[in-house]
Amino acid sequence: MKKIGINLMETQEQKCCGFAGIFSLSYKKLSEGLLNKCVSDYMKTEAEAIITSCPGCMIQLAKGINDKPVLHLIEVIEESLFQHS
Repeated sequence: MKKIGINLMETQEQKCCGFAGIFSLSYKKLSEGLLNKCVSDYMKTEAEAIITSCPGCMIQLAKGINDKPVLHLIEVIEESLFQHS
């Protein structure tokens, strides 16, 4: 990723965003709590975007993050290929 000009910042710990398929529907309050924790942690960083490889995380995180894009890793790779070709 660095070769294509992307400086990745990893979170301090890996955690669940709270989507987990039907979990987010079956345990709405718990799911929202997990989402709020993730959003809070991500907002403390200086990241310009949130990148994930999980479509479920994209959906969940986009509900809580409004001031920066939430992107799938493939979107980022695709964009960089078009910019560098």
